[in-house]
Amino acid sequence: MPLLLVIDDVGWWSGENGGHKNEPYRTGINRDHCLADYLAIIELAKRINMRIQIGMVLCDWSRNNILAKIPSTTWLGTSWKDPVSIDKLDYVANVLNENRKHLEICLHAVGHEFWEGNIMTRAEWADSNGIMRDKEQVKAHLDVFREIMHQNQLGDFPVSFIPAAFLHTFGEGNGVATILKDYGIRFISTPFERMKGAKQIQNKYFGIDNGIPTVDRGDNGIPWFETNPSIADKIFEGPICGIHWANILHSDAEQNMNTVELWAEKINSYGQMFDRIIAKDTFDCWTQLVYHCLADIHFVDDTMFFDFSKIKKMGIPFLNDSFHIKLETTKKINDYGNIIERSGNRYIIKIEVEKTNSIKMAGKS
Repeated sequence: MPLLLVIDDVGWWSGENGGHKNEPYRTGINRDHCLADYLAIIELAKRINMRIQIGMVLCDWSRNNILAKIPSTTWLGTSWKDPVSIDKLDYVANVLNENRKHLEICLHAVGHEFWEGNIMTRAEWADSNGIMRDKEQVKAHLDVFREIMHQNQLGDFPVSFIPAAFLHTFGEGNGVATILKDYGIRFISTPFERMKGAKQIQNKYFGIDNGIPTVDRGDNGIPWFETNPSIADKIFEGPICGIHWANILHSDAEQNMNTVELWAEKINSYGQMFDRIIAKDTFDCWTQLVYHCLADIHFVDDTMFFDFSKIKKMGIPFLNDSFHIKLETTKKINDYGNIIERSGNRYIIKIEVEKTNSIKMAGKS
């Protein structure tokens, strides 16, 4: 089972929870955000050797007051004024761009909520019942998200989507996934226990919705607003460890790296487990998850055979050309993979497998 780290609500400059006064919920952290909070994500990505998903909220990154043209995106409606200086945006945008190999910017939201007649309701893409907002409004929000990314030279439109407030419906025949597909979205993650389902999901951990893989991120029980949380005893059972920006930060930004160190130690411990593997990026996680759930393995003498017929039958999209297995054996087969652990004459070895149907080992295992 793979493990991918997904961090929501990145991009706010104020940490204030404004939900009680018709504003967005933001991160709930009791201070303003700063460069050190972005550096914390980058450092964590380096320490776990993963391109972390960051679900960005971009209203605070807008320039030329463009959000005033789409009143439903913010609490100020047509009175919107850009809150952050261009110099500050330029500086942090450059840091993000220089570290794109460590970060995948994901579509999360423009303003996170939805304002109609200047009254806020949750959330941006769907209401509290998971029903998609008006189609033209959804497109307008997607278009302005893309425009803000271009204004800040943050790259092309994202390929991954994290529903705001996890209000989302799976399997709507004419729902948000249909629109997202036209914008190039190829991956959705959200907690299945909170997702509405118009049809049965194909697998415990994932389903395909209008051609887009949708993966369960579960619920690890960490409050979205909690800084420096206690994670030593937390168990991440599924393919995604979904957290919020505040969770990897400290209330004192100068101590962020102390929190990062704890997260790095926790995530890296999963790479040492026999039944888990740390994903390199989104589609490494997706590929590993599919083969973990659907590929069958059997042995004949010293040969390991893989049966991919279930995967082919489902026609699953966006898979990489290889996946990984871990093997416990008494044979030191360095030609095939990297030794993860050794105990006496037993080895745990991680092997990258091309999408062929067998591996011949250097001896019986």
